Amino acid sequence: MVLERDGDTPGNFGYSDYLVGPDTVLTCWHGWEDFSRRGQVAIFGHVLHGDGDYPADLPSAQVLRIAAYPARQPPPASERGACSDDWVLLRLEHAVTHLGALPPPRFEAPRLGRRVYTLGYPGGLPLKLADGATISSVAEGVFRTDLDTFRGNSGSAVFDAESHALLGIVVAGQPDRGDYMPLPAQGCYVARHVDRDRAGQISVPAGCFAPAGTR
Repeated sequence: MVLERDGDTPGNFGYSDYLVGPDTVLTCWHGWEDFSRRGQVAIFGHVLHGDGDYPADLPSAQVLRIAAYPARQPPPASERGACSDDWVLLRLEHAVTHLGALPPPRFEAPRLGRRVYTLGYPGGLPLKLADGATISSVAEGVFRTDLDTFRGNSGSAVFDAESHALLGIVVAGQPDRGDYMPLPAQGCYVARHVDRDRAGQISVPAGCFAPAGTR
């Protein structure tokens, strides 16, 4: 699923999110805030077909508007401790009906050295998997991984590779590094992988937003 801004201005491809209930999605605050000046929609089923064709058309039931006000947002700074405030739960104007009954998400705390993966929509592209990564540090309010994520992955859920529990959401890439690096000799750009010796990609842990009793 990907959240996109209404309109077709180049570069406004939106950000990623995770469906946590029939009418509720979890994502990053900065993505929602950046696009909040206009209506937003949640797009489901934005994946490549089995033959590799791009999903040009989707049923109207898989394109749902986002309500104007969040369902739940970070508490004031005085109440959230060291937790990052870069998360938000958004309400869909209508419940998702094409996926059947959804099991509630299972949350776990991120742990140093655990293998992780994420699913998201970098650059507004169809669903992409980034895996083979590890949690490199855990602090109160954030954790870091060597996930190779891109602009548009913000809001992507981060899962434990063994338990598949939700550990947190992607909020920022590796500091001071762009998504792509030029190869002048070949006249193109290639994806820049996370430098394992640097700070790494930043995520907000589930403990910052999971309901009480599920953390």
